[in-house]
Amino acid sequence: MELIISSLTSCGNISNFNAEACGTATTANSSKYCIHSDKKIYEVKTGTDCSQLGTPLSDAGVYAFEDANDGNGGTAVTLGAAGSVTTAKNLVLYQCVSGIFTQTYGHIIVGSSDNKYCTITAEAGQTNSCSSTDPTTLGASVSKLVTDSTKLFTNDNSKKVVATSAENYYILDVSFDGEDYCVDKCGEVFNRKTGLCKADTTGEDCDSYYNCSKGVCQLSNTNANPRQSSDECIPAADTQCDKGYYLVKGGEIIKDTTTTGATLWFCPGGKDCQDKTGLLGFFNNKGQAEQYIECTVEGCKGTTVTGTSCDSTAEGQAVTTGTFYNSGGLKLCIYDSGDESLTVTAGNYFVSIKTSLLGLKALTDHFIAVNVDADGNLTVLKETIRYRYTLFGENKIHLREDAKTETSTNQICDAGVTPFEYILDQWTSSSTIDSDKADYYVTETFYQREREAK
Repeated sequence: MELIISSLTSCGNISNFNAEACGTATTANSSKYCIHSDKKIYEVKTGTDCSQLGTPLSDAGVYAFEDANDGNGGTAVTLGAAGSVTTAKNLVLYQCVSGIFTQTYGHIIVGSSDNKYCTITAEAGQTNSCSSTDPTTLGASVSKLVTDSTKLFTNDNSKKVVATSAENYYILDVSFDGEDYCVDKCGEVFNRKTGLCKADTTGEDCDSYYNCSKGVCQLSNTNANPRQSSDECIPAADTQCDKGYYLVKGGEIIKDTTTTGATLWFCPGGKDCQDKTGLLGFFNNKGQAEQYIECTVEGCKGTTVTGTSCDSTAEGQAVTTGTFYNSGGLKLCIYDSGDESLTVTAGNYFVSIKTSLLGLKALTDHFIAVNVDADGNLTVLKETIRYRYTLFGENKIHLREDAKTETSTNQICDAGVTPFEYILDQWTSSSTIDSDKADYYVTETFYQREREAK
């Protein structure tokens, strides 16, 4: 039975894949790609004994690959006359929106030979193919609502979908993901605000409104209540919003990763959202799935990911760096050797400020405290707590109110355990540290050394 490739190889299924580190140096292999659990597509880096994630693709657009399901990943296919296809049945198609890759289907033009028209289909049991027949009119840049009568896009001939055509492709457009898209009398689909000036309508209103999820749409016959619609959540306007953090500018929720000068808001669920200007950290963006909000001393902006691994920067104690990243789960880089990292769970942690983090001034032998909540939001703490404690060689802070009830072996108050003390730095010049934005700490050992030096 012939195997039909359904998607690009998962990075975790690449031969000898190691998400953390390889024993020998790796070299970039630009001809192979894989899709990771963070929904990004990465170049595969290969060495003599393992493979790792390389550089991620990030530009918005349509990407094609050939994947032979051999454990090595897929080969990029160039759209247009410059490209070529070796084995049509191995073709897979993805669309990148805000750094996130979603599999899609449709027709593409590859190469200049007679068989340049290739079909990547969602229909069950069908094989992708290339032929000399143009299956549709390619070239016109337009997005239209169509019925998937041939099961090309969804394997369901009754579905309504947004199909976007361009010079070298005609695809299910997954970027249409929201409520009340305006569909005019020609079937063209617009964001409802864009449609105000561009839609060809028969009257004051759009001919139809559709709600779409990754390009698959349903007719909307009900006038939305903006206080109930998640699309109409406006944190600054006392509307109903789901619990979480939002990025807001000019009264609108920001969903891209390029807008600057936006404000961080937190909504507890319902109304009464709070302006969180000045908060530093990384926050799950409730206003845009698969995205984070990065707030530095310069301000807040959207970001899809902040890294894929830790850099090894050995220092005296265990806590060394502060990179926050996503590699199949949120992680915080805090250990010295072997590019290790800590999988994020709820709690308070110390992070080295030897190098600048979130724009905070760097200072050797100093640390800042961060909180990670149950939803994976990371916040720099500014609580002016004079003394904090960890176990020696560890980084998780033991809260004073919890310490007395900890009874398990190796807990902070266990018999024979020596707590490792961090002291709030109140004597370093304020021009040296950002003491108004974060609490800077030194270890008891460093404090003793400084005191003896004086």
